[in-house]
Parts: sequence; C-alpha cells; structure tokens
Amino acid sequence: MEKLPLVLDLTGTFVFALSGALAGVKRKLDLFGVLVLSFAAATAGGIARGVLIGAIPPASVNDWRYLGVSLFAGVITFYFSPPIVRMSNAVLLFDAAGLALFAVAGASKALAYGLNPVMAIVLGDRDWRRHGPRCAAGRNPDRVACRALCGCCSSSRRGRGHRA
Repeated sequence: MEKLPLVLDLTGTFVFALSGALAGVKRKLDLFGVLVLSFAAATAGGIARGVLIGAIPPASVNDWRYLGVSLFAGVITFYFSPPIVRMSNAVLLFDAAGLALFAVAGASKALAYGLNPVMAIVLGDRDWRRHGPRCAAGRNPDRVACRALCGCCSSSRRGRGHRA
C-alpha cells in the first residue's frame, strides 16, 4: 500500500508524457524533440511544485523512473503515433485521470511538507490550471475543474500527505 502513491504518480507521468509527445509528433518534430516535450509535459509541474514546497531535489529529478517513464512514452508515441492518434478519446480520458491524480497528489504532498490546507488546495489546483483546458477539450471545463478542486479539498481535509 505504501507504493501506491508512487505507482499513481508514475501513471500520471506516463499519461502526460504521451500528451506532450503527441503534440511533438503532430508538429513533425524529430525523436529528440518529441522526447524533450514528453519529459517537459510529464514533469515540469511536479518540479515546480517540489521547488515551491521545499522538496529539493524534486522527485522527478531525483528518481530515474520518472525520466524512464516519460522517455518510454515518448518513444512509443514517436514510433506508433497513428494508433495513439486514433485512440485520442482514450488519451483524453487518461489525461483527465492523470489531472485528478496529480491534483490530489499535489495537495497531499504539500500537506506532507507542512503547508496549510488552503495553500495545499491551491498547489493541487495548480494542476488543473496547467492541464485542465487541454484534457477537457470539447467538454465542460468547469465540471473538470470542480472535480479536481473537490479532490484537493478532500485530500487536505483528511490532513494526511505523503512524501515522494
């Protein structure tokens, strides 16, 4: 059970890396460009959150698995982009799930590092501000934002967090 937050974090990293790599493939970037975009899309928010709450070095820089997962997603997307493009609705669904995972994980990690609950909600909600419009494309973005915010509030109300 103690590995669950890491598994969820790596799953969200993979999904966001797929989205970033897909954006690179659509713009006809080479493999290196796609890999850079997959890593940036997957880890930039977590790195910023880690620096803001004092988790130095951030988990995505300190743990090789985040790099490995994002590069793996980038390579898969680069070489097998037509099937991934055909599954764009499924990718959007997983993108929304990744948003929810990261929003709750962000609030939980902020609590673990001693932030007050209101700031933990703001840091968790930051994931909505960064990823929400993209994952909610064609849907009601306010509904997705409300769900992410409810997850952050629920996580901060419990007053527990995990350090990763």
